[in-house]
Amino acid sequence: MLFVEPPQLEIRVGRPAELDTVLEFFERTEYGADAVDDVTVALTPPEPFAPTIARREIQIYLRILRRVHPEVDVSVVD
Repeated sequence: MLFVEPPQLEIRVGRPAELDTVLEFFERTEYGADAVDDVTVALTPPEPFAPTIARREIQIYLRILRRVHPEVDVSVVD
C-alpha cells in the first residue's frame, strides 16, 4: 500500500457561512484543517495514511458532522 506524507484532502461546504462550523468541528479531531477559500477546507491527517484510508476516515467524520449539524452541506472534493 502506498503512503503519502501527508495525504491532504479537500472538502467543500455548500455556503460560505458554514465554513466556521466545519473548521470548529475538525479542531476537535486530530486532522489539521485550513481554509483554502470561503467554501473549501484542506484537511491533513495526523500521520501518513494511504489516500484511500484517509478518504474513508474523512467520510466517517463528515457523516458525524452532518448528524451534529444537519444544516451543513459538505462533501469531499474529487
